[in-house]
This record gives sequence, C-alpha cells and structure tokens, in this order.
Amino acid sequence: MFDGSGAFVHQPVDVSGYGNVVLAEARGYVDIVMALRAQAERLGVPQLEIDAEAGVADGLSGHCLIGRKKLGPQCMGLIIQALGVKLLIVEDETAVPRIKRLLRRRRLRAPRPVTAQAVAATRRKLRRRIYGKRGSD
Repeated sequence: MFDGSGAFVHQPVDVSGYGNVVLAEARGYVDIVMALRAQAERLGVPQLEIDAEAGVADGLSGHCLIGRKKLGPQCMGLIIQALGVKLLIVEDETAVPRIKRLLRRRRLRAPRPVTAQAVAATRRKLRRRIYGKRGSD
C-alpha cells in the first residue's frame, strides 16, 4: 500500500477472497457511519464492548454511530478494526470522467502573474476602504 518513502501505491484488489464484500456503498462520511452502525447491530455487540476493544473512551462509539459526535481519523480506524471490517476504496467509474474534465479545465487556465502594479492597486483599494478618501495616494 505504501512504498518506502510513505507515498501511497495503487494496488488492485481481488475481492473474491473476502467473505461479505459489500455491507454498504458509501459515498461520504454519513454513509460510512451508517455502514459501521449496521455492522455493530449485525454483530449484536454492546457499544461499551466496542469502545473497550477499540481502546476509546466509554460511550464514544455510541455517540459517533448515532451522529452526536464526529469520528476523527484515528478513532474511525480503531472502531473499524473493533467492528471487524475493512474499508475498500473503489474507483467510481461514472465519476472519473467528470473529475478528469474538471481537472483538465483547471489546467488550461494559466494563473496570471502578480505584478508590482497589481499589488500597489490592491493596497490603494484597501486603504480607501479602511480610511476613506483621506488616506488615498
């Protein structure tokens, strides 16, 4: 997954060896939390036991899984492991062409260089806004 320098290396995964591959399709944070909640309910494990297994504060998983608190990156990983699930990142074939088009558009627009004249004009505008016409050059 990561090379020696700590950079992420893309690795295709064959999911045929994973038991129940799809518990839920998640496209955002709320979907991930709902999938974790469904897994906790499916296992029938009390939330305090999930907290103890994850090594987080008592009641944290319960608050996070009902939406009262947000899961941070560290706690999310601990609770995912405590629930015995893995997250698989799968490329969305329908979204990739749209994203590539957006990125291509952004690359075509070259940024304008900032000149000393532009900086001076911005300073003058700000002075006028702050001090009124008195402080203008």
